[in-house]
Amino acid sequence: MRLDAARARVTPSLDLSEAALKFFDQIVKSREVETWSRHDINVACFLARTMAHADEIDRQLSMSGYVTSDGKRNPLLSAQIQCAASVLSYTRALGLAAPQRGVTSPAQEARNRAEETARSTLQRIEDDELLG
Repeated sequence: MRLDAARARVTPSLDLSEAALKFFDQIVKSREVETWSRHDINVACFLARTMAHADEIDRQLSMSGYVTSDGKRNPLLSAQIQCAASVLSYTRALGLAAPQRGVTSPAQEARNRAEETARSTLQRIEDDELLG
């Protein structure tokens, strides 16, 4: 059963850029595959897009600086603050914040280990030319 869960994939419901898709993959791996509803997947897509956008804003800020040449605050700072608030909101909506996930509970740790073992086993099987 765990091997089936590891084999299952959650796919985005919206078009995502390459950068957002990388974030999406990280997001959906943070919960068991079978817990993702269609609505959760949509929210995960919004979260991934927002994280990619925040990443781009950070890159632009690192190049241009936090203060403009005339001594004013870079307008990108407002966008960065809004992205951070949105990421936190989406994370909470998906129940991915540490307290919501019960990250420290022994039961969750056991589920995480079991799923990681199943993923690792599946990867070894797929990598083995004789079994694949």
